Amino acid sequence: IQEIPPYAVPAPRQVLANTWERSRDILTIVLPLLVAGSVVLALLDHYGADGWIDWALTPITASWLGLPVALGVPILFGVLRKELMVFQALGTQELSGVLDTTQIVTFLVFLTFYVPCVSTFAMMLKLLGRRDALYSIALSIGVALVVAAAARWPLELVDWLAL
Repeated sequence: IQEIPPYAVPAPRQVLANTWERSRDILTIVLPLLVAGSVVLALLDHYGADGWIDWALTPITASWLGLPVALGVPILFGVLRKELMVFQALGTQELSGVLDTTQIVTFLVFLTFYVPCVSTFAMMLKLLGRRDALYSIALSIGVALVVAAAARWPLELVDWLAL
């Protein structure tokens, strides 16, 4: 029989100290990054620079991944809020009306292997250091591009053969 230790209500001061210790990084690192990123996105949209970014990323979005050019900004800044940006860029919540099955699969595979989010990157910077965090991001982007293309090309071949 295992002995059960006596339980007691924790002291409020200790609960607050533990809560702050566990949430400090989110409030001091992640939240400012999310706010700054949202401000940058709003400024890009306001000044029309998002069109230039879409155009600059055309070799990746349209050529390599076979996606609409309008998904350049969501891919680049997807670390902030992927799902909202995709709907905004395409102008609809109904993706099947804008993307075909191959494009949806390619995009989902790319997003699965792409950089998770700005908060993960911030924690990687803190825990791994700049060099290793940037290496991890570059590796993640490279793998995402290769795996998404590996998913796209067989699907396009099947579509082409079906014609």
